[in-house]
Amino acid sequence: MKLQKIYEHIIEHLCVIILGFTFLANIAQVFRRYVLGSSFIWTEELSRIALIWIVALGISITYKEHLSMDYFFLKMPSWLQKILISLKNFLIILFNFIMFYYGIGLVKKASIRLPGSHLHLRWAYLSIPVGFALFTFILFLQIFLNKHQKKKEENIE
Repeated sequence: MKLQKIYEHIIEHLCVIILGFTFLANIAQVFRRYVLGSSFIWTEELSRIALIWIVALGISITYKEHLSMDYFFLKMPSWLQKILISLKNFLIILFNFIMFYYGIGLVKKASIRLPGSHLHLRWAYLSIPVGFALFTFILFLQIFLNKHQKKKEENIE
C-alpha cells in the first residue's frame, strides 16, 4: 500500500501544480485585460488543456473513492463476490486498453495547432492514453496488493 500512497501523492501534487499554474495565468490575464487594456491570447487554451490533464490524471486516484451501492453485493456468497470483482476489474482494464489504443491513434492524427499558443492539439489528446495507462497501472497495483494482503492475513491465521 505504501507504493500506492506514494503514487497518489505524486499525482495529487502534480494536479495541484497544474491547477496553481492555471490559476496564476488566469489572474495575469484578468490583470492585463482590465488594468493594462490588452490581453494574452493563450490563457484560455492553456486553461482548457490544463483542466483536461487534471481530469485525466485524477481518474486513477479517484477510482476507489466512488460511491457504490453494495447492499446486494454484500448479501451474495463470497465466491460470487470474488467472481464479480474479477469481472469488474477485467472490464475496466479492457476499457482502459481500448481508450489507450484509440487515444494513441488520436494523438498520431492530431496535426492542428492552437491559434493562441501555437501548441499542437496533441498535447491535449495525449492526456487520454497517459490517464488511462496510469489508471491501469494503479488498478493492477491494487489487485496485486489486495492479493498480497489477503495471503498475509491467511498466513497469520
